Amino acid sequence: MKAPMSKVQTFREAFDTETYTVLPTPVERLEHVTDAFGRDVWVKRDDQTGTLYAGNKVRKIDYLFGDCKKRGFTKVCTVGAIGSNHCLATAIHAKASGLGYAALHFPQPVTDHVRHNLLAISSLDPDLTLAGFDDGLAKQDFRARLKEWRNARPDYYFIPAGGSSAVGALGYVQAGLELAEQVETPFDTIVVAAGTCGTLAGLTLGLRIAGWPTKILGIRVVERSISNPAAAARLANDAGDMIRDRLGWEIDTFGPDDFHFDETQYGAGYGVPTAAGRDAISLAAKDGLYLEPTYTGKTLAGLLNYQGDGSTLYWHTLSGVDLTAMIEAGDVSRLPDAYAQFLEPS
Repeated sequence: MKAPMSKVQTFREAFDTETYTVLPTPVERLEHVTDAFGRDVWVKRDDQTGTLYAGNKVRKIDYLFGDCKKRGFTKVCTVGAIGSNHCLATAIHAKASGLGYAALHFPQPVTDHVRHNLLAISSLDPDLTLAGFDDGLAKQDFRARLKEWRNARPDYYFIPAGGSSAVGALGYVQAGLELAEQVETPFDTIVVAAGTCGTLAGLTLGLRIAGWPTKILGIRVVERSISNPAAAARLANDAGDMIRDRLGWEIDTFGPDDFHFDETQYGAGYGVPTAAGRDAISLAAKDGLYLEPTYTGKTLAGLLNYQGDGSTLYWHTLSGVDLTAMIEAGDVSRLPDAYAQFLEPS
């Protein structure tokens, strides 16, 4: 007799997906972080979600590329900062899938992680356009520039920044269901980076479906206009509508009050390193975790600053795949001339 499918299997088979992910990812105790925090801290190792690239973006790409191919597109385009892990992840998987790729970039503070991502993406010969806030373009005009750029690519499947659409968020609904099947007792709090909110929204929805009462705390690392409870609620509700239509499951409706944000770690701006973030990066390294200053360093710093009680899980969203070969194969001459400024020796 065939065993019944798990909720994760049932969910995944209801949607058009690709299979770039290697799941489930482990849940482990962080010894040194636990000592610093004063009580047990566990980690969900989404740095191990894939072999080409990992991190939270690959879970989303499974669903986004599945939807892209179902709709008959042969090219994808997206938007993000010059050091965007999402833009790099999308480029790597587009190349592997034989899909055309283009990205609209905006500047951010240049760190070693940003330089490495630029060199890695240059090895893929991508179609990149630089636009943003440091080249004389006001923030309020960026949407117009993005619209113009997208309109010039009508044959591309557009993926929003961070992969944060209703389709992309489904990857983290699945992740929430996965965690609930891995761990018998719900964590009291899960701490995760809050950027474009797709990960936070999907995870909150997935754990709500699983019946977990867990508080999901998003550590805001981008501007409040992008990362906020209302934005997270919209994504969760849009994803919930898709699940309701495909599976007939009873899905809660979310409001802004269902989402919790830590506003203390953003610092001087997007991508600007903080002292607390640097300390968190050093601490995590003792437990064998690689963090960076834009997202994950600030997120772990937020956890270490958290005053709540009970069991705590840090959801690690950065890729752990070694990109040394791609970085060494990178060449600034493959990028538009405007990018040379970001790769000049510091």
